[in-house]
Amino acid sequence: MNLCFVTDKPVIDLASSSKTVGSWDNNEIKLKCLASGLPPPNFQWFTPGDQLVTKGISNIHNGETLTVKTTAPGDYGKYKCLVTNVVGTADHTIIVEKWGELNKYMFLHNNSLEYSLLCHEIVYFNSFTISYIFLFILCHK
Repeated sequence: MNLCFVTDKPVIDLASSSKTVGSWDNNEIKLKCLASGLPPPNFQWFTPGDQLVTKGISNIHNGETLTVKTTAPGDYGKYKCLVTNVVGTADHTIIVEKWGELNKYMFLHNNSLEYSLLCHEIVYFNSFTISYIFLFILCHK
């Protein structure tokens, strides 16, 4: 009697996986890395500092979702999803960007604002202080 086993190395579904995710301090985001393979692959996640993530991994389909609370500068950057099975491995990088106040405001208000004056910044140049204002007029109908 001959037995035949069908196996496939892991393949990441790039169209359905996260690519770039924006966040701000004290916000919780979800990173998705969807993959298939036979046998089903195991997921490992790595932080921007290349440390193995041991908490915040959702057990949906064996760990394809990572929950991140962005509270420190090290929480932003490139996260890596590594999927493996007995046939092979595949990896995918997801970038977590730090959003400024304008991005956060637009996200929280679901792009419903009509006009907004935002982003007063102070820049220190040698011993001089330069203060300037950006005017953003956003029109949404």
